[in-house]
Amino acid sequence: MPSITSPTGNVADSQATIAANLSGPVRLTAALVPPLRKNATKA
Repeated sequence: MPSITSPTGNVADSQATIAANLSGPVRLTAALVPPLRKNATKA
């Protein structure tokens, strides 16, 4: 796997960016699943 670094060469910045980009969809899914489950049981 190739190394991923920021334009400044700081690996910590790259890791923080990747963590933020991955945590966003996880948080969105976690927020949407409970209401969708409630609606599915009502149908």
